[in-house]
Amino acid sequence: MRLQRFLLLVTMAGCAVAVNAQRQYWGISLAAGADTTDPLRQSALFRVDSTAMNLETLMVFDALVVGQPTGIGIIQAANGTIYGMTNDLGFGQISTLYAYDPVTDSLRVLVTFGTPQYPWNGVADLGSPSLIEAQPGILFGKTDPTPQGTVFKFYTANDSIALVAPVPIINYQGTLYPGAIHGDLTMASDGYLYAAVENTTPYLGRIARIDPVTNTWTTPFAYSDPSLGYPQNGSFIERNGKLYSNTFRGGPGENGLAIPGRSVVMEYDPATNIYTKLLDYSDSIRNASKAFIEADDGLFYGVATAADTTGSSFNQWQVLYHYDPQDTSLTLRYDLPSADLYGVTGKAWWGLLPASNGMIYGSFENGLFEYDPVSDTLRLRAGIQYTSNGAIIGHGPSASLIEICRKPNYKPRSTTSFSLCTGSYFAYDLQNVNAAPNGVVWRRNGIIVPGQTSQRLEFAATTAADAGVWACTLTNQCGVTEPPAITLTVNAGAGVTSTITGDTLLCGNGDSAVLSGNNGGTWSTGATTPTITVTQPGNYQVWNQNACGLTFSNILEVMHLDSASTQLIADGQTSFVFCPGASVVITGNDAGPWGLLPTGQWQDGSTASTYTVQDTGTYFVTASNACNADTSNILYVYYPVPPTPVALFEDAFGQVADGLLCAGDSVLVYSLSDAGNSVFLNGQYAGGMTSGISFVASTSGTYQMVAYFCGVLSSDTSTFTITLDSLPPSSAVIMPDTAYLFGCDQDTAYLSSADPYCYWAWQDINNVQQTDSAQQILVDWNIGNNGFYTLYNYNGCGTGQPDFIQVQGTPAPDVLYAESLDTLCLSAGVLVLSAGTPLGGTYTGNGVSGSNFDPVVAGIGAHTITYTYSDGTCTGYAQDVIMVDACMGIAVVEVVNGIVISPNPNTGLFTLNVFRDFKAGTMVLYDAKGTRVGGTTRIVPGANEVHESHLAPGVYQVRIEIDGAVEQRRVVITEE
Repeated sequence: MRLQRFLLLVTMAGCAVAVNAQRQYWGISLAAGADTTDPLRQSALFRVDSTAMNLETLMVFDALVVGQPTGIGIIQAANGTIYGMTNDLGFGQISTLYAYDPVTDSLRVLVTFGTPQYPWNGVADLGSPSLIEAQPGILFGKTDPTPQGTVFKFYTANDSIALVAPVPIINYQGTLYPGAIHGDLTMASDGYLYAAVENTTPYLGRIARIDPVTNTWTTPFAYSDPSLGYPQNGSFIERNGKLYSNTFRGGPGENGLAIPGRSVVMEYDPATNIYTKLLDYSDSIRNASKAFIEADDGLFYGVATAADTTGSSFNQWQVLYHYDPQDTSLTLRYDLPSADLYGVTGKAWWGLLPASNGMIYGSFENGLFEYDPVSDTLRLRAGIQYTSNGAIIGHGPSASLIEICRKPNYKPRSTTSFSLCTGSYFAYDLQNVNAAPNGVVWRRNGIIVPGQTSQRLEFAATTAADAGVWACTLTNQCGVTEPPAITLTVNAGAGVTSTITGDTLLCGNGDSAVLSGNNGGTWSTGATTPTITVTQPGNYQVWNQNACGLTFSNILEVMHLDSASTQLIADGQTSFVFCPGASVVITGNDAGPWGLLPTGQWQDGSTASTYTVQDTGTYFVTASNACNADTSNILYVYYPVPPTPVALFEDAFGQVADGLLCAGDSVLVYSLSDAGNSVFLNGQYAGGMTSGISFVASTSGTYQMVAYFCGVLSSDTSTFTITLDSLPPSSAVIMPDTAYLFGCDQDTAYLSSADPYCYWAWQDINNVQQTDSAQQILVDWNIGNNGFYTLYNYNGCGTGQPDFIQVQGTPAPDVLYAESLDTLCLSAGVLVLSAGTPLGGTYTGNGVSGSNFDPVVAGIGAHTITYTYSDGTCTGYAQDVIMVDACMGIAVVEVVNGIVISPNPNTGLFTLNVFRDFKAGTMVLYDAKGTRVGGTTRIVPGANEVHESHLAPGVYQVRIEIDGAVEQRRVVITEE
């Protein structure tokens, strides 16, 4: 045998590197503490990276945390949580079942055995505690005899536990002996759990079978011949319906306990209850204390001790070997008596792990090793770790090494709400170490904050803009983690005050004033409302106090004052009409009780008690003080005609015109005079008009408008010119006045003409959109239409220069949504909607709440589900239809020999109906390559619920065995 050397890569004391990779290996060290000879020393949970380097100790077990000091086996369940048990070594025969969250690095104690609540036997040092997830969401475990062991099952969905069966106590020659389960429980393809049981005396043992459905225990096989091997190491490997493992002792020369024997390779057929010894171990490979594992190459690998050159029966040298089930041969791969490796590697080797990278990882007393079956090379990986005071953390790394893919982690905080002061420093560290590059996204009030890309949220000087609800999303190759959101409240400092305003005068007794502006403070009256109503004079103020300081508002002084009033007298008349030169005297501006002014002010600012009117206009008096301003009645004085006539032009559209006409057009001329007017064209009388009556001018020339004033023709005239064949409209102007207009494809936007005096024609690159008087049009954002628009202004005289605008639409996000289920039974329960992409959108529709679709709420019929997603600029959506059926007759894959599978396709949750009587039946799923997936389900006549939702979408073969007859069915599993 050629012996290989392996490369030494030792972690230096004090230089351990944090485990930052996503794919890792986790295990339990067999000792923690400076005194490794202490039989009660504690264990530690540790992890290494994907190369089995950079050992990191996560926690040390102690009696206060998990009940007992030594933990052995761990597994990662389908929900991502790591579960394990502790092994008692003398503290009252009590042990615990615990859960460790690899995301938050937090531990929970789930069950404490040996207590009044769970009086089942604690785990003693006879065996090692172990767990398996034989069915999704259900863990099976064992306790060892003190005095009687048990098999239990734990439901991860609700943290509940139930007793499956106690380990029977054996009556051997009149003496009762408790039994202990060696190794792990094994779920076989026949739907039963199998275990290797050793009785404390006479050191032989049995193979037990547990029914997880009926919770019954049977012992189909008991060891009777020591040469056949004993005790069995457990942890069976199943091939072709048979179970394979090895034993710790037995073989040639075995004679009870007098002559120690060697290990053997054994085979057990559950169907026939036949036990067969396949191979005896040799001197160079003997006494395997652990069951071997199956690697990707189809070989069984294990570790064992071997006799030294003097032929002694035991020593501490370890060997790595494999067993070939094809030719039933043992092959030594590595032997450790090499002198230069002995002091480094230690003596005792433990469990093996076939990793996803094709390597086999194992542990020994002082570290971990890696074996490459392809190149047949072995090297040392992570070694033991020492603290600064010399204490050992992780002595004897593990008897159970597992591989996990770790989602982004974070350290939970007990406080998620923070009240801050403006300008203060703030930092919130998630302490994540394994998010992918660009895998950290912070949202404030649901909106992504581009500058925040670190797992540490930090503000050097907090402002009001930092307040809100902050949520973080952490992503790596193993999944997404969303730590609890935090709420930041930013309080104003001492420099910020409430500013109060309001009426500061009480105008007479009984008047009241409303003061406002209180921003969360306290009024000087003791009120805390935003506003107060006051009826008494005095000084009023608001003070604000928070953790950031005490501030005061401005002071308002409220005073009493009487109101002002006035009235004009003009011989009982309200208006006067007279010709120029006449006059009238208005009286009534007397001193009043208002206090601040002796008299009021006329409309021109004068303050005399009377006013002589000699011109047209409106006349009034205003008396005012701090309480009010009172305006008197208004007197109107006007002449029968204005001194100078003024003409107002309108075109055919009713718009103000300028007298420039095209040939054949006319313009309407309005007089602003309320008396008689005459119009002359080139000295010839052209017509007359009064206020509000139009004169139609359709002939080019110079016009004069004269008015009669107080019976005399006014010498003032208004001259205007009408010119035919005027210019076309001015250049068109599109509003908004910009060369480019941006928006989303689904947005609504309008373009408008800035010129209201003409006709309009809108034209895009393909067709005329609007014509004639459409001054505003709805634009098309479609980029395929090039978004190019032209506006032409025109009238009967011609067309002005056009204006152009480019409309550029941003496409909505490409949103896809197609549920794997198009039909759902009314009784199917809530369906989790998850098919919408990109992630982060919302689901709406009948029966939808959040991301859940409830067929009962939706009702029978077709329901359109809309998935909407916004990229921060534009919004897109996609729809799918889910049919809710009463399922009085469910569609099936096949109805042959009384076997029905429904529904199909499904999401891994379906019903297997068997409409016939039989004694025993099982169901096993295989993928398209023929590889067995999932667990073995025992079936009974009638309806059998199958839960395989953890499987990836695809086509699977269902192997159904009923009373020895085999049926094959096909089932399609889709995404949820």
